[in-house]
Amino acid sequence: MHGVPTDEAVVAAFRADYLYTGNAAKSARKVGIPEGTGRDIARRLADDSEFAAERRRLRANALDEAERAVMDVVRIGRKRYRDELPEPKAVGEGATVVITDRRPDYGKLIIDAHKTLAQRTRFDDERDGSVQPAGPVFILHEASPAEPQESPPPVAEPPPDAA
Repeated sequence: MHGVPTDEAVVAAFRADYLYTGNAAKSARKVGIPEGTGRDIARRLADDSEFAAERRRLRANALDEAERAVMDVVRIGRKRYRDELPEPKAVGEGATVVITDRRPDYGKLIIDAHKTLAQRTRFDDERDGSVQPAGPVFILHEASPAEPQESPPPVAEPPPDAA
């Protein structure tokens, strides 16, 4: 039935779920309303300054928490990167012992984490207006002179009496 107002308790439940998921269809299914109704409510919430502020706070907290987790991983990775390779354990005469050096993996992890944190800083600076976002990038491509190509071999004409 089109045009029937949605109960305020259902809208509040949708809003609470949508605040965290950002997925209107999923939130609508969870509270038991049609997905189209959920998308309509989400569009109205997009214009709600209080809801937008809540989303920004939630996102900022989530990013801060993720940054702390990245730093924890970096600390562990840095320790393991500096560690010496373990001494092989005695396994028996003639046995093959394989030790895999994971230190390069930890080094890459640290570099990737640094890139992530640098991007976050750049994002924050652009959002706050202290740095202007990068403008468009133009790639100009000039065709290089074509190399001389050989002509395809001529097609043989069928003999006149074959027709």
